[in-house]
Amino acid sequence: GPRGQACRKVSAEARSAHTAFAHSAAAMIVTILLAVFVGLPLLILVEILLLLFCGIRWLPPLSCMLNKSPMKGTFDRSQIPPHPEVPESLLKMCDVVEIRGIKWLRAVGTTAEQVNTMCKIMIAYNTVSTTHENPEDLQGVFWMDGNRIPEELACLSYAASSESEGKYLLNKVNSVQSWTYLDSSFGQFIAWFQEKDETSGMQVFSFEGRQ
Repeated sequence: GPRGQACRKVSAEARSAHTAFAHSAAAMIVTILLAVFVGLPLLILVEILLLLFCGIRWLPPLSCMLNKSPMKGTFDRSQIPPHPEVPESLLKMCDVVEIRGIKWLRAVGTTAEQVNTMCKIMIAYNTVSTTHENPEDLQGVFWMDGNRIPEELACLSYAASSESEGKYLLNKVNSVQSWTYLDSSFGQFIAWFQEKDETSGMQVFSFEGRQ
């Protein structure tokens, strides 16, 4: 009767849903296995080639295998204030371009004007109250001359100072608009590789003293 037909229909829908879930779970398991047993070894192989031929050794996960930090401890992230807004006047000097699914600022004008604009943006976004407590030599924007990785400019201003075991530490919280990349195919790949995930973590620079 109608009840029996209804029961069979529901039962068929349940079997269909169960089958779809099983297929989805199987596909997810296969994807994870491929990433672990194929993707990760391939990534490490590429990084080994970059290490051998280009001297690049700071890309994870290989960098995590080769380099172990001797420093341990905790850091109070709240002591560094939030980022300021970048002035609209500076943003108007840039085009917003999308590369590999990520939106980037690309300054316009001559090479000198582009560098000047990007430096001003990096300083405006990363300068906070704790910046001025750090040594002046560690503020501002640095040109990474001779860097084999196509990173051009770096800003360490979004940081706070501390001392530990007789060492002076500059604690830089990772953030966007702290690095610029060469606008080339290799530069765009490195930019995507290093910036594709949500920005997190920090960098710690250790010195013998503050001076």
